[in-house]
Amino acid sequence: MMNSTAARFKMSKIEKETNKQIVLVFIVQVICCFIAALIGTFMQYDLNKSTTYLGRVDLSNAARFVLTVVKQTGTWILIFT
Repeated sequence: MMNSTAARFKMSKIEKETNKQIVLVFIVQVICCFIAALIGTFMQYDLNKSTTYLGRVDLSNAARFVLTVVKQTGTWILIFT
C-alpha cells in the first residue's frame, strides 16, 4: 500500500530554465511585434497623406486605430513565428 501512490513528475534544472527562457523570448517577440505595428501604422498614415492611390488609413477614430494596430501585430507575429 505504501508503494501504490503515483510517481512524482520530475524536471531537470535545464528543462525548467529552458521553459523560462522560451516564455521570455515569446514575451519579447510580442513586445517587438507591437512596437513594429505601431510604427507601421503611423508610417502608413503618413504615407497615405501624400499618395492617393493607396487605401486610406483614418486615425481619427480611436477604435479604427486600435483595430489596425491589432491586425498589424497579428501580422508581425505570424511573420516571425
